[in-house]
Amino acid sequence: MNETLPTATVDHTLDNTEEQTREKIVHVLEIWPVISPSMLQIGLGTSFPTSIWKPILDKMVGDGTVKRWEHQKNAPNGSTRSYTRLSLTAPVPTDT
Repeated sequence: MNETLPTATVDHTLDNTEEQTREKIVHVLEIWPVISPSMLQIGLGTSFPTSIWKPILDKMVGDGTVKRWEHQKNAPNGSTRSYTRLSLTAPVPTDT
């Protein structure tokens, strides 16, 4: 008997998910040019797991797509607070 065995398929779901997540992060940072990671979470959707988007954001910082820096500011009570800021490194084109 000549049986046809199923062929292996390559699942590119992770690649597609990573690319879609990168696009979502860029989209949010195009709307709000300087935000905190917690605001990025709101922009991506509160049900979107940090365990998925945070490693992708880290890659985007590593490849220079996104800039991440700390900003210190004195609070009204006199204490110094440190905030993480995110922005795209390339200027966002304006809609005409």
